[in-house]
Amino acid sequence: MYALGARRSFWLALALSLLLHAALLCSPGWSLPQEEEARTLDATLLLPPPTPLPTPIKPQPARKAPSPPPKPPAAPSMPEVPTPPAGEASASEPPASAEPPASIAEAVPPAPTFAPSSPLPPRIGRLPASGRIVFRVIRGEGFVIGESEQRWQHDGERYELVAKTRTTGLAALFRPVEVVQESRGRFDAHGLRPLAFERWQNDKLKERIRFLPEENSVEINGLRVEFVAGTQDLLSIFYQLGVLEAETPLGVAVAAGRRVSTYAVTVGPVAPVELPQGVRSARAYTIVAGNEETLVWLDADSWLPIKIRHKDRKGEVYEQLATLIEIE
Repeated sequence: MYALGARRSFWLALALSLLLHAALLCSPGWSLPQEEEARTLDATLLLPPPTPLPTPIKPQPARKAPSPPPKPPAAPSMPEVPTPPAGEASASEPPASAEPPASIAEAVPPAPTFAPSSPLPPRIGRLPASGRIVFRVIRGEGFVIGESEQRWQHDGERYELVAKTRTTGLAALFRPVEVVQESRGRFDAHGLRPLAFERWQNDKLKERIRFLPEENSVEINGLRVEFVAGTQDLLSIFYQLGVLEAETPLGVAVAAGRRVSTYAVTVGPVAPVELPQGVRSARAYTIVAGNEETLVWLDADSWLPIKIRHKDRKGEVYEQLATLIEIE
């Protein structure tokens, strides 16, 4: 009788756990960090084309590239700071059925040859040439819903960043999601200068951005908006803050959604951050955009992101905590 009662209690607890996770994952506010349109979150000088990087960060099978969206006849002026509501898509967003290309290198426009008028920020030389960081993705009060991996490589002139986030465990069972972000560009006196950015969700192209400073414009899903010196994308922004090593408040422009907007960044003191690998010293940067807020902790030695916390406009909190750091 005791064994029978114990088995019944076990199955009842399991059923309640599954119902709780299902309710959380299927709630209207569920989303991965940075999965929605950008609200949370450099530049004018171009370098001579360098020699190709020795090895790609993320080998991918050859895929057919989607047809580029048509360009509008005239470039509209840059909108003001207010950003579109979450989930609002550009009228010229790439077709959802598009397949990801083998690499976004083909989307990077050829850069004219200019010599830099000032030296590169010294922090670039301290950024490790390549490596990866694996994050545990947590929603709310400790619910592990996924895993994220960021890879980077650079040769002092060009860089490539790749981030892949996916649901795992019960989250993957109830709502499988995989988001891939890629950023390519160069370094100049302002730090990172993105030239191309793409975001895919479940193998569907959601956002494509081309930075065209020589034409004083940024092309977002085919829509031309005015270029702002130092403009970043949603992935490069974290590494740009490390390159700048800012210690005072600043504004950072980011291209996403349907515009280029400037967001306020405040800088906190260096403090200990507890990770599964142990305690590390890091500086916190708070990025505020409207009623959304993102905090990123950059390691005090490598200036790599080791913790990211995002609070969306609905009040949902998502946290990425580094569980593995590999510097090659």
